[in-house]
Amino acid sequence: MNKLLLSAAIMLLTLCGVQAQGIDTTIVVKNHEIKIYDNNSKIDVKVYEVRDGVRVSKEPVYESRYNSKTSDGERSMTIKVPFGSKEKDVEGNDSVSAKKSTRNHPRLRQKLPILYFNYMNISNGDFGSSSPYIEQRPVSFEWGMYKPMTIFSVGNRTVFGMATGFGFSNSYNQFDTKYVMAKNENGDMAMRTLAEHTAGQFDDASKSYLRYWSFRLPLTMQLQWKVGGEPLTVSAGAEVEWRVGMRSFAKYDGAKRTICDKVNYNPFGCNAIVQVGYAGVIIFSRMGLTDMFDSPNLGSAYQFTAGIGFNF
Repeated sequence: MNKLLLSAAIMLLTLCGVQAQGIDTTIVVKNHEIKIYDNNSKIDVKVYEVRDGVRVSKEPVYESRYNSKTSDGERSMTIKVPFGSKEKDVEGNDSVSAKKSTRNHPRLRQKLPILYFNYMNISNGDFGSSSPYIEQRPVSFEWGMYKPMTIFSVGNRTVFGMATGFGFSNSYNQFDTKYVMAKNENGDMAMRTLAEHTAGQFDDASKSYLRYWSFRLPLTMQLQWKVGGEPLTVSAGAEVEWRVGMRSFAKYDGAKRTICDKVNYNPFGCNAIVQVGYAGVIIFSRMGLTDMFDSPNLGSAYQFTAGIGFNF
């Protein structure tokens, strides 16, 4: 606001100075000295800031020139708005040039994917052994998005920082069509054949899957530098996940049917996330660190996702 008022004062005083040709004028506004002087065929403005008795010359950001017709003919008027990054200290007859620090740390441009699509899987943690989730199909997927936010960034050309955000996703884990995730006679979750679930009426389905929603709060450490003019970002961290609405479905006998709408699952979990991003494309991966289900028949169950994200 002070700069705006000072600029307005300079404009007004300069316009008034056209009528006072040949006379130098100095006006003091707070700690600024505004000097209007006749420089041959044009009127110039110079501004000094007084700091502890030292006059600091303000270099202009831009200047505007106007032609003004007076009784003596046509004259050129120059109006300078002196709020640039350069300054010149003036003390007595000695002049020392100096620059104000204009170094600004760049902010993280890549944080978390605003929109992503992942292949996902459920594992018991041992990829070399048989999983209780009978031959999970490769068409399992997850889509989601984040609202990213930078907590801090430190650096000049190479940026180190921390980012967080808020995300949600919709996940589909699809199984071999002969199997469904259902509850057994004891009320515990288990992978059962469709024939067992339907008492032998049907032995195959066109689709069998587990669906649920997740809300996530990530926290990642990020390292970023420019490659070819675009930001390259490598980041890793962890996130808290809240799962809701987990159900298992199957499509058979011409309709989609709910197999179990009260899956015994742990609503809260923790994941590790790793990502590499360049420009607006991010390779994204997540590994579950906590068990998804609360059922002895399913054993340990950890989710794993890998896919691509976009940051617009």
